[in-house]
Amino acid sequence: MNMKEMLLAHTKIMTSDHPNVIQSITVEQFLFDDTLFELFFTRYAQEACTISNDATATFIANQLGYFIAGFHLLMLEENNTLEKDFSSFSLQLVGEGAFPSLFFTLKTGKGWPLVESIEERQKEITAFYSETMSPLLLHLAKAGNVPVAHLWRQAYGIMTWIFEQYESLASEENKRAIKEDIEYITNKQTVLPFLLKKNPLHFKWIYIDNPWKPSEQLRMKPTCCKYYKTTQQPGYCYTCPIMKKEEREKKREEIIASLHEA
Repeated sequence: MNMKEMLLAHTKIMTSDHPNVIQSITVEQFLFDDTLFELFFTRYAQEACTISNDATATFIANQLGYFIAGFHLLMLEENNTLEKDFSSFSLQLVGEGAFPSLFFTLKTGKGWPLVESIEERQKEITAFYSETMSPLLLHLAKAGNVPVAHLWRQAYGIMTWIFEQYESLASEENKRAIKEDIEYITNKQTVLPFLLKKNPLHFKWIYIDNPWKPSEQLRMKPTCCKYYKTTQQPGYCYTCPIMKKEEREKKREEIIASLHEA
């Protein structure tokens, strides 16, 4: 997979409507049109089979992580087609696979230059987070009656995975740039982009045993994904942070036993 294919596959950013779109909403409608937002939120809940608003909000925040990661990566890769306007994209609810996905459509335009210096990137990050993503997640938190820090950490879990995929293909210069960006957005002192008193991304990862690959460890999710609050899943995920130690150990043994039976 080359860099362009990786960006398209993992960030879900498009320049035209997805062929399987169920419902779409613009950023402006998401923030300021209560009727359209409620229709979108409700339809997402139906497609995701969630049984509570906090679960729906968490699922949407998880999907927004793809777009946020895409913003970071597009600053580092030459782009001659996308308009540099991350405040007017559309969120498209797409029904594919077991659960719905969100894809993000940006306008085509003159393109924009690489953002090379760390100072320039931090300025772009602060503007994008504070003017677009933080308002979206704050609005989502209100709809789901869930702490906005919880939603930011859900998004960051996806962002981290995408950054790792990118680093496997990136130049040494861009690997260093991504590490600098991560250090900036997770620094305890970086609060302005989030419109909060504390940085929600300032936390330490917790690692647990990996029943699928015993020689490796798994990162525990930053916050619960609320998958248990759907009609599809009666219990917690193995990497859920709210699972008790003895429950996780029992689940680990069950996973190992199922692998031996396969």
